[in-house]
Amino acid sequence: MKRIDRQHWLRAGLAGFISTALVLLVRGWGGLEAVDLWSYDLWLRGQPAPSQDERFLVVLVTDADLVRLKQDQVTLATLQTLLFRLAELRPRVVGFALDTAFTVPQGQTVASELMAANVPVVVGCAPSVSWEPFGTLPTLVTRTGVTQTASTYLPGDGRSGVVRRYPLGGIIPAGSTVACQPGHSLGLLVAANYLALQGIIPRLEGQTLHLGRGQWRPLQAHSGPYQGRRVQGWQMLLRPDPIPLEEITLSQALHTLTADQVQGRVVLVGEQLEANGQPWLPTPKGQRQPQIRFHAQAVAQILDQAVSGQGGINYLSEPWESLWIGVWGLLGVALVGYGRRILWLGIGGTGVMVLVWVLSSATWLPLAAPLLVWGLVLSAAPWTAHRRPPCPVPPPPEGTTQPSIPRGNFADSGQQWEGVAVGEGGRYLLQRHLGGGGMGDVFLALDQHLRKPVAVKILTRLPKEATHGEQSIRRFQREITVTAQINSIHIVQVSDSGVIQNEVPFYVMEYLRGQSLGSLIRQEAPLPVSRTVAILTQVCAGLQVAHSHNIVHRDLKPDNIFVLPGALGEELVKILDFGIARVIQETESATQLTAVGSFLGTYRYASPEQCDGRARLADQRADIYSLGLIAYEMLTGTNPFGVGENSHRQQWLRCHVQMEPIPILNQPFGGHIPAGLAKVVMACLAKKPSERYPDAGSLAQALQDFTEVFQP
Repeated sequence: MKRIDRQHWLRAGLAGFISTALVLLVRGWGGLEAVDLWSYDLWLRGQPAPSQDERFLVVLVTDADLVRLKQDQVTLATLQTLLFRLAELRPRVVGFALDTAFTVPQGQTVASELMAANVPVVVGCAPSVSWEPFGTLPTLVTRTGVTQTASTYLPGDGRSGVVRRYPLGGIIPAGSTVACQPGHSLGLLVAANYLALQGIIPRLEGQTLHLGRGQWRPLQAHSGPYQGRRVQGWQMLLRPDPIPLEEITLSQALHTLTADQVQGRVVLVGEQLEANGQPWLPTPKGQRQPQIRFHAQAVAQILDQAVSGQGGINYLSEPWESLWIGVWGLLGVALVGYGRRILWLGIGGTGVMVLVWVLSSATWLPLAAPLLVWGLVLSAAPWTAHRRPPCPVPPPPEGTTQPSIPRGNFADSGQQWEGVAVGEGGRYLLQRHLGGGGMGDVFLALDQHLRKPVAVKILTRLPKEATHGEQSIRRFQREITVTAQINSIHIVQVSDSGVIQNEVPFYVMEYLRGQSLGSLIRQEAPLPVSRTVAILTQVCAGLQVAHSHNIVHRDLKPDNIFVLPGALGEELVKILDFGIARVIQETESATQLTAVGSFLGTYRYASPEQCDGRARLADQRADIYSLGLIAYEMLTGTNPFGVGENSHRQQWLRCHVQMEPIPILNQPFGGHIPAGLAKVVMACLAKKPSERYPDAGSLAQALQDFTEVFQP
């Protein structure tokens, strides 16, 4: 070998050593953790989805259940009733994962109050601190009838809060202020009770927890995709797909439960939403689910590992990870030392690495670190060879740039849209942002053909989940169709529609100069009777046209009603935003945009049938109820239930469904309201749809007796 070849190999080896050492050092400090977690989530997407698991029954506590029970949260009496109902049907084990389960009168715990049931019961609480590992294993399973306490703590990773791991056990640090201090997780105790009937008892050997054929060792700072993160204590990596389980609501469990649904199964009771109405927790696959499903996932995974030794997620220990990374450094040195066809061989080697990573379905392998080592070594190839004078590169030809359509959420920067032209031939030039709602934003634009101002509404807010995004697009397109087919001077008129770069839908409507009724109420309420009746009559006229087309608005509120000044001092009223309107007797495919039990609208002005899970059945009388709330607020400056405007949605739901409205004449400004008009408004607020006016035309006829010419 020539001297120059020896020098070439020495440089290649030095480049490989420096690159590998640098990447291992950065990874050891946690510098690649975010990328490792991302690649781990990507790897999980290739894992097969689980099938229906018949060992479980999940009881979900929903908002509708609390409304029916007239409770802010599940009470101890309700828990006892549910438990004894379940005990009659002979489940294998029952687990409770309710966030407020430990808050009961006289300082007693739910666990002590549920000991009378002759079934194993595990009650979970949510400590706010992480666990320390411990060296001894307390007794996991006790005799039947003694309720155990467990932790429902679920750690989330990063700002996104993705749940990838499940704590199994540990000790809460001394001096920590928590509601309870259980030594084990809900999932571990439920699984241990289930397996105890098969004679499978947990044991501890060194730092490894054994349960049947399953083994769990404490996660360390460099376990799996975690680099430099504190993940001490027994924890296991969760599989990302939620297991298809049989789920019923609390009301169904209390009234319609059968032995076939319960006997011999694990019954887990939890809330459909997190405490305080927080969003569901995200999984590595981008799904969102309530906490109870994570606990069910953990129990199933523990049982599978204990019975068959399968179901867990494997990863290399730290020395083997370093070896895997070092191998690609050596291969890079060999390729650079070879010195021929580096580009094509480098691409091929990258493909082989990714293929091995994808096919390693049994064990997760680091991807970011070996790719980085591979790239650094190959990029050092010019340095290892003789330097050649660089060829001059001519500058690129000058050209013009065109404005691009902004990407992402509008909330990032509204100014991105200013100066953008949309529509066929760039007909509409966006000039200024006027406002936004749940899905879209409205802009003042110039119609460059007719040289007049118009308003353009663009679907700028899409959920991250693909399914929800498609539903938002369909709902926005239905808003265009519904609004365009209603021809009334009291409903905003649509003149054009289209898509931006075949992705984002928009539509064009008349530009309104005035103010919303909501702004008017906030500034001037209570309004004079004559002005109130004049505005309500025009709203009824617009709704009457919509109702004649079997269209129900379902989101009528002051901010969706616009008041325009007329030339002679009169006021013109227009209704906006038919985004969640429902067409009665529409096809089944269209009604799927509002699923059974879902809520669409604004809690402050929603009808009782929208609040108790019957939004799909809401007809014209739902709009009458909303208009009654608006009329009440216009005449009195307050709401008919005497609650704060910023009250929690659960309180608004309860008011609409259960609480009778305060008579309008009893309000501080009720003395100036004619008794007949008060009777009309209160009739609109009837809880039963059958006791309200059947449509807007009937309400307009009732208002006719109080119509006066408005004098500004």
